[in-house]
Amino acid sequence: MVTKIAQTPKIAALLTLSSLLVGCVDMTTYYKTGTTLDAISKAELACARQADIDVPPRIIVQTYPIYGPPPKPGRPPVIRYWKTDYIDLNEARRARAKAHCMTQAGYDRVSIPYCTDDQINGQSFRPLSKTPPLDGSICAVRRDGQRLLIDLDKPL
Repeated sequence: MVTKIAQTPKIAALLTLSSLLVGCVDMTTYYKTGTTLDAISKAELACARQADIDVPPRIIVQTYPIYGPPPKPGRPPVIRYWKTDYIDLNEARRARAKAHCMTQAGYDRVSIPYCTDDQINGQSFRPLSKTPPLDGSICAVRRDGQRLLIDLDKPL
């Protein structure tokens, strides 16, 4: 199915806003069935470290003036201060290297929905110790600064 691209700025802004809101209801992570979320985090850290070694930062520095109003009408503007930006030209390559490392380790990039209040409905669930095959009953919760997975088909 082909989706038409928005023709008007209002529709484009609404689509952008809705895509930002959709990002809030899913946990995007690397995933491999049968592992733990801790093992996934460790593998992600190891791949990030390797990507840092393989594709080190390549920083360029850009300095430019920020102008203020002229002291008197008809005079040129004055430089208020100089702004310096540091840009890493290898940032995207490093991200691709990390993603490739995770793929080689058997992980897939997935989006797991966060549980809604209606799904939980006052019930208690035990966090899953291992990552199960993903189906409609698996969702994520946030608790004590952590993201955990639960199976809605297995309340306590």
